[in-house]
Amino acid sequence: MNLGDVKEMFKMRSEMKKIQDAISKLEAEGNSAGGMVKVRASGDQRITGVTVDPKFFELKDTRKAEDYIKTAANIALDGAKRIAQGEMKKMTGINLPGF
Repeated sequence: MNLGDVKEMFKMRSEMKKIQDAISKLEAEGNSAGGMVKVRASGDQRITGVTVDPKFFELKDTRKAEDYIKTAANIALDGAKRIAQGEMKKMTGINLPGF
């Protein structure tokens, strides 16, 4: 490995860091229970927010309430994954499935 290769490697690492930073700032939202539960997720697959309508707490069925929360979170995470993949493809020209 020569000095040019090392410089290129550092440049690529720097570019990947920029891409990761950009992706982490993207957000997607999922909702369920007719919009009573909303979950936001970042492009790097982190839950960034949860909003629950006070009427949601009137539900007496705990299992159903848990399913609504899980559904909203999964929708948000799936959306975040899709936008992250799209951003990665846009920035690199490469489609990386599963990213």
